[in-house]
Amino acid sequence: MPHPGLERRRSPRYLCSHLVVVLTGAPLPALLEDLSREGAGIALETPLPVGAQVELLADGLRARAQVRYCLARETDFRIGVEFLNGVRWQPDQWQPDHLFLPPPRSHPMSDQPTPEHILQIGLGFWASKTLLSAVEIGLFTELAKRPEDLETIQGRLGLHRRSGRDFLDALVALGFLRRIDGRYHNTPAAGLYLDRGKATYLGGLLEMANHRLYPFWGHLTEALRTGLPQNEAKSGGVSLFAALYADPARLQQFLSAMTGLSHGSNLAVARQFPFGRYKTFADIGTAQGDTAVQIGLAHPHMSGIGFDLPEIAPIFEEYVERHGLSDRLRFTPGDFFADPLPAADVLLMGHILHDWSRDEKTVLLRKAYDALPAGGALIVYESIIDDDRSQNAFGLLMSLNMLIETQAGFDYTGADCIQWMQEVGFREARVEHLLGPDSMVVGVK
Repeated sequence: MPHPGLERRRSPRYLCSHLVVVLTGAPLPALLEDLSREGAGIALETPLPVGAQVELLADGLRARAQVRYCLARETDFRIGVEFLNGVRWQPDQWQPDHLFLPPPRSHPMSDQPTPEHILQIGLGFWASKTLLSAVEIGLFTELAKRPEDLETIQGRLGLHRRSGRDFLDALVALGFLRRIDGRYHNTPAAGLYLDRGKATYLGGLLEMANHRLYPFWGHLTEALRTGLPQNEAKSGGVSLFAALYADPARLQQFLSAMTGLSHGSNLAVARQFPFGRYKTFADIGTAQGDTAVQIGLAHPHMSGIGFDLPEIAPIFEEYVERHGLSDRLRFTPGDFFADPLPAADVLLMGHILHDWSRDEKTVLLRKAYDALPAGGALIVYESIIDDDRSQNAFGLLMSLNMLIETQAGFDYTGADCIQWMQEVGFREARVEHLLGPDSMVVGVK
């Protein structure tokens, strides 16, 4: 959610990625993340006090500003500043690196719209496959060791001389790399999430997207006409999950990637839901167990269960032990269709319901209702589609991904989920936004 301080900027904010210097007495390197007419958003490794006056310096930019808010994030601090002394930024005066300017709007009196948005989406697979190939060949992991020049990267990664320069410079233009004095560097986000040597690596998910989803989505038109999955099941092959569960190392990599993808929402669930009213919880379909861990870390009075198939047990237990929570979190093996759900004050289902048909969703909701005590709560969270079905593009595209990947799964709106909860007996239900496209639906018995 935007911090209230951001609302002081009434004009549009433009995303960018540009190294600047912040003067607060001593110069501090910072990343300029967005600009508007009245102010800017920057990322710093150290916090700044609200109300402090600073100076932003970059080639072509020098502006006095006042700190309006400072928010702690996973690896840095997000700081919003308001320009002082009548300074007003305009794109035609100075443009930072990787400035994203939305397509120009047609004049209100003109009948001639522009094609930019159509072309950007229609050819969006160019950018997607460029990133996926960079992950596949280990580019970001290589640059995490040290920045390198074009010839060195071409040699180490086996890139043809015809392709190397355009490939790397395209990644610069897309905001994944920086080129400084002829050497290519990872951006902070690429270095954090796309380096295989870091625990925060998300590339496992992108590798799966590259090897599986990218070719499967090439058959979307067929799926739209037949309603049938377009994955391994189409040709009688082994399903993704059957292959994963048969290979512990691959399963570990996949679950770690899923943890990285959902970690922010897991933190939001632990922070926003009133766990202080309850004593026990069970995370249904727990995977690596990050949701359980974040709840355990945030609420020392809580004890919890991770419920999933038996193959998950060693991965869950190692993750819990790494966070020092083995005395309060334990694993219970089971199949949430074949077995009763564990009894607890709060049950959670994160990124679970969308895998299943309408009837199967109802079965799981009813089993959750039966496992809860009076006053207990069920938390369902994933990319909940907005009720108008026109805003959460990620949730709607995720539902198409369920068409590709499952026999009958689909994503749904908050109103849908509330109705289903009420049908199985929950006396009240509500929707709360978490982070990005994710929201949670809370039902109380």
